[in-house]
Amino acid sequence: MEVAIIFDPAFEGETGPGVWIIDTLGNREWFKGRRELDPNSAVFSARYDFTVDEDVIQVISNAQEHHPSWDRISVIGAPLSQAILAALQDEGQISKTPPGFVLVRTSIIGRP
Repeated sequence: MEVAIIFDPAFEGETGPGVWIIDTLGNREWFKGRRELDPNSAVFSARYDFTVDEDVIQVISNAQEHHPSWDRISVIGAPLSQAILAALQDEGQISKTPPGFVLVRTSIIGRP
């Protein structure tokens, strides 16, 4: 399953079935309008006591727990840092993308 974790406060794109999106007025409206989302999708709030890196790592962990069959997580609106790279290195292959980065689960790498 593909999961998108969105830190963009004004997201307007398309995603796969699993979505975790940061809580803003516009994003809540976007989320409410999507009937095709996996039921474990969620709107989340940023933690004021976390750094951006800590927030990204925590939300990825939460999404992994709620979507145990994930095979790809796309993070949109948050850059890939050394701290995030170090925290996720055992989770799979990580690639930078223009809007953020992608984590592909180790168990599916090389699968046809």
